[in-house]
This record gives sequence, structure tokens and C-alpha cells, in this order.
Amino acid sequence: MSQVDHLGYFATKASEGYVSAKSLLDSNLEETLSLVEGLLKSAIESNNEDSLHPSLGPLYYLYGTTLLYIVEESTETAGMMAPEDQQTSAEESEVDKEAAWENLESARTIIEKIVSEHELKEELKKMIELDLALVYSRLGDLAKANGHFKDCLGDYGNTLRLRMKHMGKYCQKTSDAYYSLATAYTNLAAGEEDSDEAKSTDAEKKAWNLDSIRQYYECGLCFSGMAAEMVNEDPTFKKILSPSDSNEDDDDDDDDDDEEETLPARAAAETNPHATKLQSVKKQLESFKLFVAPPARPATEDEAAKDAWDEDVKKQKAAYSDEQDQFMFCYEMLEEMIECVESADKNMEVLQKARENKEKAEGAEGSTDGTTIGFGDAGAAAGGAAVAEGAGQTTFGFGAAPTTTAAAAAPVAAAPMMVVTKKKKKTVAPTPVAGEGEQGDAKKQRVE
Repeated sequence: MSQVDHLGYFATKASEGYVSAKSLLDSNLEETLSLVEGLLKSAIESNNEDSLHPSLGPLYYLYGTTLLYIVEESTETAGMMAPEDQQTSAEESEVDKEAAWENLESARTIIEKIVSEHELKEELKKMIELDLALVYSRLGDLAKANGHFKDCLGDYGNTLRLRMKHMGKYCQKTSDAYYSLATAYTNLAAGEEDSDEAKSTDAEKKAWNLDSIRQYYECGLCFSGMAAEMVNEDPTFKKILSPSDSNEDDDDDDDDDDEEETLPARAAAETNPHATKLQSVKKQLESFKLFVAPPARPATEDEAAKDAWDEDVKKQKAAYSDEQDQFMFCYEMLEEMIECVESADKNMEVLQKARENKEKAEGAEGSTDGTTIGFGDAGAAAGGAAVAEGAGQTTFGFGAAPTTTAAAAAPVAAAPMMVVTKKKKKTVAPTPVAGEGEQGDAKKQRVE
């Protein structure tokens, strides 16, 4: 392998400009875009217009993920806008999605090239492959934002594979990957990717629903394992679960291993009692020393009683030690995963009904199909870096449908085009971010 300088990548991540731009993710997305745009222009110029120089990887990622956060934020607030503002916001989001994809694909190409072509010390390889996992995760989020749930499975699967490799199962980042896979399967099971030309069969939907249950179940095991490790207990819960239930080497390769298993066979297979097993694990957690029994939830629907209960919960949490706080967070997330497993069938039915109602409403209004972004082969984009001037945005070219590659695979032959869009200031208020990590859309932390 060649020994060219790959450390420009890490030098960028440690630079004052990058650190400053990243620090603004939770407070000012537009300012982050502006700062990264300037950094990208300077970096490209200083590297003789080499748009795939290793030092650009972190900047492409930061720009792409910031654009995607703006898209996600705009989607969350669209319902509060006037109809004409919704149309403008939707049009801006389409441009942002295209630019986000170009930048994230550029980051992916650079990182995969570094991993495949350069000798890296183990610690540096771990760092950069975890960065690659984050790029895959955001590419999956972008595919999901466009309703391409089958496409995001590969990206989320690669995220899970790399995080299992370097962080193990009992880590919140690993649980995030399982959760992302679960929600993607849930949407597929609900027919969210169906069209008049291509509709999923009942067998496919049932199989995807079972897949979603499995991913929620694994996510729950991540949290229970984290809680157990805090008190030096067995994170695999071998006395409760069978070895296959708590296999730390599980990297979501089930689909590959079961290629010969038909969808009808998977759908017809007896469903494992996932919720029952998680309930048993939950009961075991309640016997550990860091567990604090929550105040009894009021049986009445009286608002005053519920408000009083909420206050009791807040007071109890305020008194937690740091260890108790972390333990109880894991316990509460396990409870959420149990609820997801138990309500999977019902949730699928609700989503299917909502989709049907939406289609009926659109048909009644005589609306036409919306524009779908064609995310093609990164190598099909025109070569070289392009920063928009004048009109304020770049023109994009997209080729054949993309395929997700593993980190060790050969890098894309032709370079994707770097895209920076000049954006007008938006008046959308920032969405509050709750909690640490990426558990679910509403809890995604921007400082990565």
C-alpha cells in the first residue's frame, strides 16, 4: 500500500476552523454552512484543486450532515407553515437533499479510499472507520428522508457492522444503528415505499415487520447490557437468554445468512417471544443496586394527578447520581424498546391506514406525484469541485442507482462532485434536541 500523507484528514478534524464550525451545529446551522463553505473553498485551492484530497473528507461530511439537519428540521416544522411557505420550504429541501447527498458521498469515497489504500495504525483505523460509520448513518437518514427505505438498509447495516467491530454491542451508538434499521423495516412493512407500479406483497410486509421486531429487540439488549455493565453484572444475561439471543458478534448479517429462506417462509415462521424475553431482562435490572423504582403512575386521567406525578418524577431524577442517571436512562430505553416490540403489529396497521388516507386525500385533490430525487452513482457526477456563484446553487448530474460498498471495497473510480449551495437565511426556529446520542429522530444530537 502507498504511504502518501493521509494525516491531512485528521489535521482537518483538529483544525480551529473545523472545531469552531462543528460547535455551532446545535445552535446555528446556517452559520455552520457558511463557515464550512469557506473552509472547503480554501482547502480545495490549497490542494491544487484536488477535490478528493483526504483533508476534505471531514468538511464534506460536516457540510452534508448540516444540510440534512436543515432538511429534517424543516420537515418537522412544515405543518406550522402557511401553504405557500410549505411549497417554498419543500423546494428548498429538494435542493438541500441533492447537495447533502453529493457531499456525503464525497466524504464516503475519501474515507473508503484512505482505508483501502493506506497503512493505518490500529487506533487511527478505528477512528476513521467510526467516522465512516457516521457517514453511512447519515446517508441512510437521507435515503429515509426521501422515502427510499430499502436503500437505507444497506447504509444502516454498514453503520452497525463498523460500530460492532470497534465499539461492541453494549454501546449507545450501536443501539442507534439497530433502532434506525428497525424504523426502516417498520416503514417498509407499512408499505411506505409502495407505488402504483410496484406494491409489496403481504408476505414481504409480514417479513419486514418481523425484521423490525428483531431490530427493536437487539436495540433493547444493547441498553440492558449497558446497564448491566455499570454494576459489573453479566451483560449477556445468559441465565435468561439463549446464547443466540445475546451474541456480541452479531453484526446484522442475518439477511445474508438466510438468502435461501424465502420471504413467505420468514413471514410464516413462528415469532420468537421477544417482548417476553425483554420483560425478563427488565425484571433482572430491577434487582440491581442502581435501580430506583419510579413513582407509581396515577390510574386516573385527572390532569392534576398526572401533573403531580410528573413533578415527582422530575424531583426523583434530579436526585440521581451520575451513575444512577445513566443506569435509569438505559432502563427507560429498554422499556421503550419493549413497547416497540409489543406494538409492532399495531403500529404497522396504523401506518398503513395513514398511508391509505393520504392517498385518498391526494386523489380527491387531484394532486400529482411529487418529484423524486434520483440519487445515482457518485462517479457519474461531473468531476472536480464546484462552488455555486451568482444564481446561488449548483447544477447536479445523477447516473445509475447507487450500491452501498463496504469499507474495504475498491473505491469509486470517478470522483463525485463537491457541492456547496449558497443558501438564503431561513426563519425556522431551531428544534430542541433532547438527550445524548441518536436514539430516534427527535433525540438526535447534532454535535457528533
